[in-house]
Amino acid sequence: MAEMNFPAGVDVYDRFTDPDISSLPLITQCKNYIAAGNLAAANAILEANPSLKMMQVNAQNLNQILETLERMQLFILENIQQYLVDIAKYKGDWNGVTKYTKYDVINYIVDGGTQSYMGILIDIPIGTLPTNTQYFISLTMRGTQGASGIGLAPRGVWASTIQYYKDDCSSYDNMMWQCLADNINANPNSSPTYWVKIMDLSKQILFSETEPASTQQGVDDVFIKVLDNDKYEMYRKNPNGTYTIINLPVATHTHTKANIIDFPTSLPANGGTAANVPWDGVTGKPATFPPPAHTHTKANITDFPTSMPPTAHTHTKANITDFPTSLPANGGNADTVDGFHIAGIGTAAPASLVNNALFFVYE
Repeated sequence: MAEMNFPAGVDVYDRFTDPDISSLPLITQCKNYIAAGNLAAANAILEANPSLKMMQVNAQNLNQILETLERMQLFILENIQQYLVDIAKYKGDWNGVTKYTKYDVINYIVDGGTQSYMGILIDIPIGTLPTNTQYFISLTMRGTQGASGIGLAPRGVWASTIQYYKDDCSSYDNMMWQCLADNINANPNSSPTYWVKIMDLSKQILFSETEPASTQQGVDDVFIKVLDNDKYEMYRKNPNGTYTIINLPVATHTHTKANIIDFPTSLPANGGTAANVPWDGVTGKPATFPPPAHTHTKANITDFPTSMPPTAHTHTKANITDFPTSLPANGGNADTVDGFHIAGIGTAAPASLVNNALFFVYE
């Protein structure tokens, strides 16, 4: 098939026109060329006079129309349902600050009942009510509430926006009520003209992700808040309308292996005592173990030496315990000892010596 925009867009085609008196000479000339087999000359006339093309019907024109009709039939037979599903965008409950556009589908409460509407214009002003037929169409049909039949007609939990009729039956504040006369926004607890209590109800337990509206529960009713990951919180309604969490004690209980999410896939052969855990299996161990400050006796040293010869060293005078208190007058020169002078040492005594002189002779 030729390139087409449908169904995403509208295809535009040139419109055909009827010949007029001014175009007849060119049409006749073109037909004569065709009759003579001179198609090139005929096409030259058409190219020079584009308006003549829209005065003739040929295979190209007819095929374009046929392809459009075929495309529409296939679309209706095979694609219309998915197309409608794709273009409609569900936006949930109507919100006065949300920008809506064409094909947006929203819910809106009318006369106590939820109805659905779809946008029909691209530019819908923010805050436009869905009941405004200039911008929305209703996708649901709901008639007015009829009168109750024989006996009581259950109407669910009482709400101030719902029209009630005689013999309607509604629950409010953990009590069942019978409507005595048509009314709207007549609180059963304070409107004896319109309501009479039939029976007391058990305390209500309501599951919800958000706190219930003030009219949904009475004093001491239980609200169970649904959290993520299958977790819950339990609340009790107070006389002032607020809720207080109920802290339930954890009862004594046991678990199976299947309830333990991080149970190991295997245990040591002896049942798991730490005595046989390999060193490589110990996590968190330090890289080194530095010893703390401590002392040892000689007996604790296995290679203590039997003797310790001194190494080369020096002492100060203070380190010498028997250092003399005085020295000879000349500073301790050994040349004189007790008044005697050593004159020399040799194998024979000299011919003469001075007084107090000593000479050592050796053989």
